[in-house]
Amino acid sequence: MELLKQELYKIFSRKYLFLILALMLFLAHGYTVAMIFHQGNKTNILYDYTKPFEGKITKKKEEKISDLLKINKGKNKDKQITEVYETIWHSYNEQKRPRFVAISDVLRKADPLFYNEKLDNRLHDFKGYKLDELDNNLKELKKAGKENTYEYKNKNVANNMYKKLSDPKFFYVDSWEYIVTFTNNSNLKIIVIMLLLGVSPIFSEEYKTRVSTIILSSKKGRSKCVTAKILAAIIYAIFVAFICNFISTILITKLYGIEGFNAPMQCLFNFSCSPYNFTIAQFNLALFFTSILGAILFVILILLISNITKSSMMTFFISGFIFVFPMLLEKFVSMIDVWWEKPLISLSITQILSATKIYEVFSTINIFGHPLIYPYFILIYSIALGMLLTYFLQKRLKYEEVK
Repeated sequence: MELLKQELYKIFSRKYLFLILALMLFLAHGYTVAMIFHQGNKTNILYDYTKPFEGKITKKKEEKISDLLKINKGKNKDKQITEVYETIWHSYNEQKRPRFVAISDVLRKADPLFYNEKLDNRLHDFKGYKLDELDNNLKELKKAGKENTYEYKNKNVANNMYKKLSDPKFFYVDSWEYIVTFTNNSNLKIIVIMLLLGVSPIFSEEYKTRVSTIILSSKKGRSKCVTAKILAAIIYAIFVAFICNFISTILITKLYGIEGFNAPMQCLFNFSCSPYNFTIAQFNLALFFTSILGAILFVILILLISNITKSSMMTFFISGFIFVFPMLLEKFVSMIDVWWEKPLISLSITQILSATKIYEVFSTINIFGHPLIYPYFILIYSIALGMLLTYFLQKRLKYEEVK
């Protein structure tokens, strides 16, 4: 416990870390803060106008929104109200998009990629079915005696999950749409920079000041010191992730309102084909805990690199490159059809820390002929990877320890 306190003090006593964190949060959310002060306690006008149309999506509601938009445009008196109805019309059209059963593989790209104009104007890495199409497909597989095949089992799990979802509904979710898209991306950058700055010097500073020689020759040696360093780094990672997510959520909900937290997560633009029967609040919790797993893996990796390089600067850049590499791969290599691109991205710490893509569609991995859905696989994989990285770190230090 004493060693852990010392390691925590080493990290949290660096005042520049908190100054950098405060500055980055201000740059990311300064506009939101200014808008809150500008608007004061005014009621969110957009939600007031949206509320009557919430619930089941119907043609009647769609026509009414369209008529109100035309009337307000015709009057051309209140520009603000016209913009409100334009926003409602846009949101309604987004949330009424058809919901496809989206079946994807964690390690392999769909061939061919799925495209449907009504869903989106992009190609999607999944095989898309309507529920009745999937039902017919399962019946055909059953007739052909393929009930014990991976294909049948996978599609059957997907069918059961999608059937549990409610019909498409319309809700005011502006606050949560903003949090899941923009805020999560900005928070990811802040968290990664703070983890690199806070954890990179943990080993390298000891080598630089030659304190490592004293620690190596001490009774407790590296076996207990490394445990304290890992725990301190994990506590720091959780602290940073919590602060970033807490502040951004408070500010965004203060500006746009908390309404919509109980809506199905399929109301969010990028998750209309998600199979998970979560409310938006539950989904945000799942995202947070998944990103915590990624943050823990990332700090253990930084510790390992810090011990190998014995340089804070080298650790910062090598760890940063490892994090950024899957993003570069996705951006520049996606145009080339290579088998190793998707596994590298899907199994990367970057994917776990960013978290959102894990929940976008029904994605599974084949484990001895049985489908294991992506979030469960990530949990098992993260524990295994964390243990492996810790083992390598401890093994390296055993060789350095003075016996």
